[in-house]
Amino acid sequence: MKISTYPSAISWGIWIPVYALILGQGIFFSQETHPLFMVFHFALAILIYFFVVRIKYTLDDQQLCIYMGPFLYRSIEIQSIRKMEKSNNPLSSPAASLRRIAIHYNKWGYVLISPRDRESFMEEVWKRKALLEINAQKGH
Repeated sequence: MKISTYPSAISWGIWIPVYALILGQGIFFSQETHPLFMVFHFALAILIYFFVVRIKYTLDDQQLCIYMGPFLYRSIEIQSIRKMEKSNNPLSSPAASLRRIAIHYNKWGYVLISPRDRESFMEEVWKRKALLEINAQKGH
């Protein structure tokens, strides 16, 4: 199968207040502090924005890879996924939206992600897992 990429859904209702607080604090204190303080706040807002809009999930034949910005956050063997369920859990995770999928893998592994198209993502993971199981049975 080919590599599929799913960008994260983004809940701007969550992120706009975060940016407003960061930028607002920089502007509010700009008269009383060093100008680098304001530069720092604008750079921080840009960095956070870059990481939020670049969250993505890729599926290849063997793995689910979770990226935050340019960095690989976690790689999960598709074969190790035990359960997936829709979730609105607000815990910190590589998800820019509260419309999430809880993925349970290995014995205790757990991660929350938020692909834009949750149904297609879950369906594709199960298809890939089934193919891996079929291929493993043929190999015996």
